[in-house]
Amino acid sequence: MTKSEVATKYIEYLSNGAVEQIVSLFSADGMVSSPIYGDKRRQAFSRN
Repeated sequence: MTKSEVATKYIEYLSNGAVEQIVSLFSADGMVSSPIYGDKRRQAFSRN
């Protein structure tokens, strides 16, 4: 899946409140770059 496809799915899942589907978009050791929270490991980001 391309970055664009991941971003599209993320917005779709977010608008539907589909937390488990959002988390499934990231690998266990993945990183999230957020303009609000900064760069965080996926596990730390999903706890916010």
